[in-house]
Amino acid sequence: MQILPLFPLSVVTFPGVTLPLRLFEPRYLRMLSQVLRGEGCFVSSLLLAGEEASPNGQRFAAVGCKLKVLDFHELNEGLLHISVQGVERVRLRHWWVERDGLWMGEVEPWLEPEIPLLEEHQYLYELWQALYSHPLLLNANTAPLSQPAIAQVDSATMLSWQLSSCLPLSADSQLGLLSAECTSTRLNMLHAWLERGDDE
Repeated sequence: MQILPLFPLSVVTFPGVTLPLRLFEPRYLRMLSQVLRGEGCFVSSLLLAGEEASPNGQRFAAVGCKLKVLDFHELNEGLLHISVQGVERVRLRHWWVERDGLWMGEVEPWLEPEIPLLEEHQYLYELWQALYSHPLLLNANTAPLSQPAIAQVDSATMLSWQLSSCLPLSADSQLGLLSAECTSTRLNMLHAWLERGDDE
């Protein structure tokens, strides 16, 4: 069990996915300073109620993603642009808010066996390649700091995380994918969504 800062977001983040974030609130600037002195990680979780800008009334999911800070750059007057990458899925066991509004929590890894890429996954792999080669999605997901947003997809497990991130799904649907018990369940959920063509 680790104690890490928590960052409630209105989007779901996934292991292996790189994304940019902007920090300007004092509590998150302190968070960045704290994580850089340690292992460089914090946890994001989907915000279920309340606003991102205030801890008052916030409620967030008990599953999240541990994020590692890859790089950061000061933009102007205290605004920081950071690049982070999902490390692993975690469960939140207990959380509390500190005096300045920064959430802290006890988290533990929620691991699952890696499933290799098989022939049956080929069409999903080709779909992922097509999505990430599209200029609009590439521009939206590439952090202009260090590593590109496209991770090396060498397993069906990583493919499931990448597709969960880049398909046009609602936050609730993405939370369902993050909470799936295993890779096979997640891939079946993605396949069902692609068959329906909607986000019910």
